[in-house]
Amino acid sequence: MKKDEIKNEMLQLAEYISGSKEITDLAIIGTIDCIFNKRFPVGVTTKKLQKEFFKLDRKEQKELLIEFLQML
Repeated sequence: MKKDEIKNEMLQLAEYISGSKEITDLAIIGTIDCIFNKRFPVGVTTKKLQKEFFKLDRKEQKELLIEFLQML
């Protein structure tokens, strides 16, 4: 999975958490929490997202997190 695909998956998870297309700050933080703390919302397959995220090298992980956090 490429970095852009992972970012899209993260955005979909954030939309799911916020309950709408309007992504809330809490949903962004919740998405990051899901990836790093293995907390998975019911009905959402995030284990694959987590595995793919950690397959990226450290630099790509950092860039992706910075992009995602800039949405706050």
